[in-house]
Amino acid sequence: MMAGVVQQMSSTSSDLRTFRNKLAEIEQVGRETWPQVEAWIASVTPLIRSRFPEHLDDFRGVCASPQWSSSPIFSTGGNPRTGAPPRNNFAQAEAQDRASNLRRAEEGKRKILGFLDGLIALSDAAEPALAPSVTGKTLRSALRIFVSHAGNDAQLAKGVIDLIEAGLDVPTGAIRCTSVDGYRLDGGDDGPEVLRENLKVCSVVLGILTEASLASSYVLMELGAAWAFKKRAIPLIGAAVKFGDLPGPFKDVHALKIDHEPDMSSLVETLANETGFATRSNMPKVFAAAKALTALVGPKKPARGTSARQTVGLQAISALPASMNDDEAMAHIEAWLDQFAASVQGGGAPTPSVLDTVDIAILADVPPAKAQLVVNVAAQNEHFGVTVTMLQNGKFRLDVGPRTIKDRGGW
Repeated sequence: MMAGVVQQMSSTSSDLRTFRNKLAEIEQVGRETWPQVEAWIASVTPLIRSRFPEHLDDFRGVCASPQWSSSPIFSTGGNPRTGAPPRNNFAQAEAQDRASNLRRAEEGKRKILGFLDGLIALSDAAEPALAPSVTGKTLRSALRIFVSHAGNDAQLAKGVIDLIEAGLDVPTGAIRCTSVDGYRLDGGDDGPEVLRENLKVCSVVLGILTEASLASSYVLMELGAAWAFKKRAIPLIGAAVKFGDLPGPFKDVHALKIDHEPDMSSLVETLANETGFATRSNMPKVFAAAKALTALVGPKKPARGTSARQTVGLQAISALPASMNDDEAMAHIEAWLDQFAASVQGGGAPTPSVLDTVDIAILADVPPAKAQLVVNVAAQNEHFGVTVTMLQNGKFRLDVGPRTIKDRGGW
């Protein structure tokens, strides 16, 4: 009986791959050649209906014909009196429509391929013989978070990881992110197979969606697998991406905006609930990481010559004001200290925080030079329930509440 189930699922996976290859072989898909795709849809639908009936409606939705472009056209007969010749935009409109429809058809094809990749992953996961890793190597049981992203978005992925680790106690091996050092695949790994296994065992999939990732077949495949494995998938969308751009089944999933600090701060709490990782009382560090992510999205770039040291929030330094007088800087610092005290006191026990001038400058929106000057003054007094102490290493310790807790060495 079990052998029959394994054989059937293996056959399903093989059939799906065959159909996928046939669709991938259709080149230059456009409005004129879309009937070839429709014929392919008709041929694969019986397999979906018989083996994946619960996904049939989703399949039909993904396979819907694109909204074809149809540009308005005009024609004039000319004017014999003025000598104006006849004019029309027929050729221009046809060229525009052809190019637009080509893009829309290719996007439709990519969505279908991503959907099929998800079904293939689901089919493979159902095979008992595939329970252990195909490499014979024991998977990291601690893996909980899978970051799906395009290679061009490695900096954004690093910022997301900085945010997670600022707010959560994350054990070694708990995050997979193939473009960030410390979270990549190991040497000799069979990439597609290991990533598929990672998607099977993780608790949450974070999809960083930008113009680059929406054009990546790998990102669409990973999101399709997350949907197929029924994982908690959280789309994180960049500035140039709209909610309506979310692929396939994720159009109804609540997405978070990377350039919206409250969204990124709430992400930490969501991940804590999904993974069971303990939270840290590091609200200043979480705020700094969220602000750094905001600075990474959009046209802003890190200042030339900026140090490459790994400090959370350093990427946002180019977004800081170039100049500010002492009174303005003091007002910014005091407003931030007030907000910091309220956030810590409202969240439970008082705790110390250790920050350097770059962190403080980003959090308070002041130039780094002013952060040093003003915090030196603030260190002599207690502001809004926050005691500021300058440490020997050039950092500042902030204590909130009636008692001091011994610092554990910062972050």
